This record gives sequence, C-alpha cells and structure tokens, in this order.
Amino acid sequence: DWTSRPTDWFRYRMGIDVGVVGPDAGGEELQDTLHWLISAEKYRAWNDQVRNRHGYAVKGMATLTPSVDLGSLNAGLYPHLSAVGGNLFSFVGFGASVALGNDRVFNSDNGFGLLSRRGMFQSATPGFFYKVFAGVEFREVDKSYILEGHTEESGLTTVDLNRWVDEYRVGGA
Repeated sequence: DWTSRPTDWFRYRMGIDVGVVGPDAGGEELQDTLHWLISAEKYRAWNDQVRNRHGYAVKGMATLTPSVDLGSLNAGLYPHLSAVGGNLFSFVGFGASVALGNDRVFNSDNGFGLLSRRGMFQSATPGFFYKVFAGVEFREVDKSYILEGHTEESGLTTVDLNRWVDEYRVGGA
C-alpha cells in the first residue's frame, strides 16, 4: 500500500489503492450483521446505494517533520501537502498536525482520509510507542463517486456539492 520514507525534516508517502464500491463491497451484509449483534434497527435504504464500480487511486503526501526532544518526550508540528487521483476520488489538500509522544518517527506519521496509515507501525527502535495528536486537512475535491454516484448516473443534480471540505482529528495511539 505505502512507500514511506521519513528523514529528520521530511517524509513522503506514495501508494495505490484498488477496490470496489457499491453492493459488491459487502457493506450491507456487514452492517446488517452488526445491527443484529447490537439489536439495532436494520438499515432500510440500501436501494439508494451507488452502483458497483471498480476503482483505483494513486495517492501521495509530503510532510515536513521538524520536532524537538523534551526529555523522554518528542513534540512536533507537521505541515503537509497531499493529492489523490483516480476514477472514484480526486482531490488536493493541505494541512498540519501536532503530536506529543515518545518516538519522533511515530509522531510524524499522521495521514488523513485516504492517506491515513492502515497498517502496523514499523520502527528500528524496540519498545512501546505512544502519542497524542491533533490535526486538520483542507481539501479541494474534484471527484467523489461516493457523493456524486447517483448524480453522475441520472444527470439530475439534487444537492449542491461543496468542493472544499475539511477533516479534523484528535486522538491518541
């Protein structure tokens, strides 16, 4: 999924996603099972789901990774630029994160949306890693099949799409 190279001041990521959206993705079965397990009402609007479509996305992110050691802790501010292009999603974005934790490389690993880390963290340093973080990303969305699928198929515009979106994250790992 990812090629990621951190240095003292810079990290870049590049990757490719391949998959499917729509009924073949299995969301209806998964949601129905989870709703059954928690005794929740069954979702009834699956007929409004977008049609099956296979997709790909080429994605990249460049992040500055300046940080400072504060005793056994590391604190950093990580501004970034991102881009995703494909047949289902296409956007460019910019943002920044702050993190406080016990490992410089782990602190700088703060992707958003399709650029977020979806695997195990790897480090040459053994031990337990932790951090708290907060961040924001602003995106200009050119294409989102998930939001525009029915509009694209029917030719009818039922909503005005907001091309500028933002994502906020706060958490710990």
